[in-house]
Amino acid sequence: MKTKLIVNSSLFLAFIASFLVTVFSCGIVQNFFIAITVNLATILVTVNFVDYLFKRQDASKSKQKEEHAILRYHRTLEMFISRYIYYFNVITRPVEFACKENDWNSFNVSSEIINKEFKLSDMQDMYFAGFGRGRGETSLERYYSSETKLYDRFVNILDSIDFEFHPDLGKTILEFIEEYNWNDMKYLLLPLQTEYHNEKTGKKVATSKMVSDFLKNYKGNPETDIQGEYKNKGFWTGVFIFYFSLKNKSKFIEKYLSIISEIKKQK
Repeated sequence: MKTKLIVNSSLFLAFIASFLVTVFSCGIVQNFFIAITVNLATILVTVNFVDYLFKRQDASKSKQKEEHAILRYHRTLEMFISRYIYYFNVITRPVEFACKENDWNSFNVSSEIINKEFKLSDMQDMYFAGFGRGRGETSLERYYSSETKLYDRFVNILDSIDFEFHPDLGKTILEFIEEYNWNDMKYLLLPLQTEYHNEKTGKKVATSKMVSDFLKNYKGNPETDIQGEYKNKGFWTGVFIFYFSLKNKSKFIEKYLSIISEIKKQK
């Protein structure tokens, strides 16, 4: 503020000096108004330019401050994203493709690159509980646990940063949060002990087995089936919604990481 005042005062004095020189050098009174107009226009342009430079400098500092805050939050968030990607990939890959000859120690799933190119049938082993970290829980339970923790961190960062200079990043985080809230199917998919009557066999089967068998044998098109045979079918509609929700979240995570990568490159 003091710097701006000094600059404006100096410019004003310069204007007065320039004006007097112009008037006396002309030697003609009628040139008075021409002289004042020229000098006033000059000073206004100069003042506006200086003001523009100050605003640009302030914006640059604000941008750097925002990016510093984003990367500071990401240092912690990165661990939760990695864990989320890992369990996301676990539930979207059949066990037989992740392990070699049923050797659970060879289980290989990326925690860095999210699996976007999965089919509904690839989710057939999401209730499996025979490998990985946190044995005893199903893959789906571990996925939901990692998702909830990531969701909480995303809410925190969205509440703490305005994203004035990176609105796309703020929008992507918000989209993930909205997807989590609007299409949360765990109240349908996680009661593993619930039993359903199998019309073909006349017996009751656990939710996990019923869903796994259905997914393993599914050959249809989710995009058309959710609008047709499985539209408004309660539990089964929820299975399809979960599939599409995973697809959306994979895009949001990929976009988030891409924007973070660009911010890091600028540092």
